[in-house]
Amino acid sequence: MKRIVLLHTVQVMYLQFEKRVREALREEVKIDNILDTFLASNTNEIGYFSTDNMNRLYHTLKSAELTRPDCIPVVCSSLSPFVEQLQPLISAPLLTIDKRLGSEAIAKGDNLMVLASATSPIAPTVSLIEKAAQQAGRKVNIDSIHDMRAFNAMMSADMATHEKVMLETAEKIKGYNAVVFAQGSLEYLTEKVTKITGCPVVSAPQLLLEDIKAVVESN
Repeated sequence: MKRIVLLHTVQVMYLQFEKRVREALREEVKIDNILDTFLASNTNEIGYFSTDNMNRLYHTLKSAELTRPDCIPVVCSSLSPFVEQLQPLISAPLLTIDKRLGSEAIAKGDNLMVLASATSPIAPTVSLIEKAAQQAGRKVNIDSIHDMRAFNAMMSADMATHEKVMLETAEKIKGYNAVVFAQGSLEYLTEKVTKITGCPVVSAPQLLLEDIKAVVESN
């Protein structure tokens, strides 16, 4: 039987994403989960991804590798650029949650707003969009907005406050071609944010599910 190891940094995705993976696949698979909230909380606390955190991420991925999985999906946008750097050191395929987010975003237009609850996923998300635009020979305007109160609430499992703060933040967004969620944990707010902003939403979790499915079904 095929095996997947999911790496999470927030509890809300840890509790929900395995079910979505199982629903997306046509076959039974073994799924293990690793939750490391420190990688997200510390990065936002100190303002950068430290060498210690890079080492921590490396050893976490090596731990997952020892289970001999068919793939290791990393369900955290903040980790994506560092996961890509570590891929040569890990034998199993590493799947980042936002690999295709940039191309999906620019398909909506050239005036985009990146929405996040924390600062750490904003720069990687903007970079992905800029890279996709450059490859397509286009120029895009990218703004961003976040509110750390929502992130702190989410890390405390206070999703009511998380939702309240994020929807208040969304009320400030008008006139964009699309809102790009910088975190998969925002996906449950898609319909409400679309209604508030009048903009379509681009979110990564469904894209990651498609990538997981492609890997599993190709092996």
